Amino acid sequence: MRLNGQRSREMVARYGASATDERAREAHHQAAVGDRH
Repeated sequence: MRLNGQRSREMVARYGASATDERAREAHHQAAVGDRH
């Protein structure tokens, strides 16, 4: 955690959740590209 400048597990969990959300949005965008008219 210290290497990334994060001091608490809560910060790590929050960053991890944010990164997970971003990956999900990107996956949805990639899957939906062919669905556009």
